[in-house]
Amino acid sequence: MLFAETVRLLMSMQVDRVDAQRIFWSGNYLNPNSVEYQTLEGEASYAIDSSVALTSLSDVYVANRINRFFPMSGKVTVNATLELISNAYTTSTVVKRDIQRKLIQVIQVSIPRTRSRKRGFFLFG
Repeated sequence: MLFAETVRLLMSMQVDRVDAQRIFWSGNYLNPNSVEYQTLEGEASYAIDSSVALTSLSDVYVANRINRFFPMSGKVTVNATLELISNAYTTSTVVKRDIQRKLIQVIQVSIPRTRSRKRGFFLFG
């Protein structure tokens, strides 16, 4: 079995909604044993997987890990690690900016046109 060298990148994104349900910060998001934490962890991981699958990064994407949630301006912020196969592109200085741009493009296409596009990332399940 062959193993590829990987690169891990940290990213944070604000969560506005899960499905059609608007969410706000709750102290339960600090407790990995809470139902709220575990539900949002699964939804966030699925949303990242699904979003990356729709980009040109899908061939180098390995997995993601949700590290924690924290509040920012009353909103829920997800801190996650993306694991990518190591190559000249994924180790370059532009990869973080490109990932952000590609994920925003996918998410903007996926959200209804009536919602504001000036906010940060949106996660959907």
